[in-house]
Amino acid sequence: MSAIFMFVRGQQRRSAAWFCAAGACAGAAPQFRPNLILLPFLLAGFGLIVERTGRRLAQMAALLACAAAVIMPWTVRNYRLTGTVLPTSIHGGVQLWYGTLQVGPYLHSRAYNPRSIFDAAAFPYTSLANVPIIVDAKFNCAEPPLASATLVYWWDHDRTEQRAASVRDQERHYTFRIPPSPRGGVAYYYLAATWSEPSGPVVRTTPTGGSRDPFVYFVSEDHLGDLDVHGDLLDVFDVVRLARRTAWSEPVPFDAELRKAGVTDARQAAAELLRPRLGDTADTALVGVEPDNARARVIFADGSAIVIPRQWHGRITDLAISEGLASGLMTSARPLRGLTAPAVHATGVERCEQSVELGVNEVFYRREPHMMRRYAALALDNIRLDPGGFLLASAYRAVRLFVIVGDSDPVTAHQFSRSAVIYRVGTAASVLLLLLCVAGIAIGWRRGDRIGLPLLLIAYVPATLAPVLINMRYTVTIQPLMFVFVALAVTAMPGIVGPPRSVTAPSGG
Repeated sequence: MSAIFMFVRGQQRRSAAWFCAAGACAGAAPQFRPNLILLPFLLAGFGLIVERTGRRLAQMAALLACAAAVIMPWTVRNYRLTGTVLPTSIHGGVQLWYGTLQVGPYLHSRAYNPRSIFDAAAFPYTSLANVPIIVDAKFNCAEPPLASATLVYWWDHDRTEQRAASVRDQERHYTFRIPPSPRGGVAYYYLAATWSEPSGPVVRTTPTGGSRDPFVYFVSEDHLGDLDVHGDLLDVFDVVRLARRTAWSEPVPFDAELRKAGVTDARQAAAELLRPRLGDTADTALVGVEPDNARARVIFADGSAIVIPRQWHGRITDLAISEGLASGLMTSARPLRGLTAPAVHATGVERCEQSVELGVNEVFYRREPHMMRRYAALALDNIRLDPGGFLLASAYRAVRLFVIVGDSDPVTAHQFSRSAVIYRVGTAASVLLLLLCVAGIAIGWRRGDRIGLPLLLIAYVPATLAPVLINMRYTVTIQPLMFVFVALAVTAMPGIVGPPRSVTAPSGG
């Protein structure tokens, strides 16, 4: 509101100083409401439409420059941390994804949309290719003393083993940085820790196999496909392809490697993926594969299923996966080499080494920008599947920004004592406010008042918010502007404040 006030004052006085102040306020606004990121451009564009002169062009350039100067520190800081241009919040991706889930039969609540299951990724990966990978390792054993820890890594396109730089934050907590690879790809790594035993230093690796069975981490912008391009892991894509072989006799990539690990069909693959969770009962987790000409159903013992279309493009989101063992399998991945490794009863140092807690890119400034990209990819995939439904849902949300609507469903609206009554009062009050606003717009239009700027600003909010999942608190941005037209409607009523009179707005107002 300060930006708008200063902009109008700049219009009145044709003052560059007021326009610069408006730009500064408009540049700060996106830090509080991210959809206002385009507000400086909206004001500058409106200013040029009202007055097309060289002086006005210079003033609007100054407005944009001041907005850029205010928002630049956040942008520079974020770029240094993430390698991504982020002038404001990174939650736009997840909000857009939520908006694409709240469509069609799920228009009132995304919680019941089965596609929300794809929130979880099938692989450990990042889409940030131009910044180091941050690995946190916390050793949980107090004895024996830990002398040092090293992270050894290599890439699929360069098998030369390297040592990652480390920072020891605490006695048994290390942070390692794997330098970025310009080509992205697959990173392999393991920990080598030196323990101080009475008999002398002892070196152990995590995983136990070290370079023969390392951890695998992917760097890719393919958020929906099979990232395991070298067949290092047993994962849900292997289960799908083995099921497709059962259903339609299709070839299976890395079939020789799977057979070497003792996996010959979808049932065995599912058992190995679910074994850490189910133990011996994992062998009966997958009940069967039921195919027809159009799809194949992989059915699990708890009634959940993975439905595989005959025409599959390799995207995880092309599948229909229900909650239960099926969804648990989707997020399970195990190193293929580790399936054939003999079980080791760990004691002493070995037990300490295997108790390491590892986190890869879990720091906020790595996790959140990546998740923004992932959610955006999921959202675009949902829009691809149902563009019409998304447009209708966006139109509905544009209207809903002006009207409060409650619900008795606890996952849709907050429930509290007398909430139904309060929601109904809110609906009535917001509808009345909207009707008065519409009446005020009609009155102002008929009288020739200059209502262009407040109308444009009101339209801007639903235009930028309707595609995403909205919350009623977002209406706070609109309501002060609506009050302008509510005032026009109220003051035009006979006997309220005297006879109606024409209101002349400031130049360009």
